Amino acid sequence: MSYTNNQNYFKRSLKIFSIAVALFLISFILSIIFNPSIDIFTSLSNYVPSTLNNSQGLNKVWKYIMHNGVQIPWQMLFLFLIPIPFLYALNMIFTSIISGVAFGFAIHLSFYKGTIMVISSLPHTLLEILAMCFIVSCLYKLNRAIIRKICNFFRKYKKNKLFL
Repeated sequence: MSYTNNQNYFKRSLKIFSIAVALFLISFILSIIFNPSIDIFTSLSNYVPSTLNNSQGLNKVWKYIMHNGVQIPWQMLFLFLIPIPFLYALNMIFTSIISGVAFGFAIHLSFYKGTIMVISSLPHTLLEILAMCFIVSCLYKLNRAIIRKICNFFRKYKKNKLFL
């Protein structure tokens, strides 16, 4: 039985986090440079699930917590079962890019209000992305084990070590 070294897990998580922050910054800068219309910024709310869009007050907060804290990790968990490397990281990648684009559009449309929005929601965004990075780091090893099992099924000489 093999074990995962915690130090490697955290290093891998921080590497993935640095990639996610780089994607966030690139999309943020590009969305500030290019001139978006107000329709594009308002149409971002069309991609919010209808259950979240129709809620009010604390019920809306609870639905966001359930969506971001339960449904997204379950999606990632099901995607890691497919033996395609880094497919489970798509949620993290899209979250990073969409957050950068939304922040960039907000600053471009109204510098003062956009800056307030970015400063107030940046800690939550970074914590959410960091949490996804820890999940991706864990699923990376599990996905490699699944891929190794499938590859061993077709190999003449089996590789025993699942975690490299």
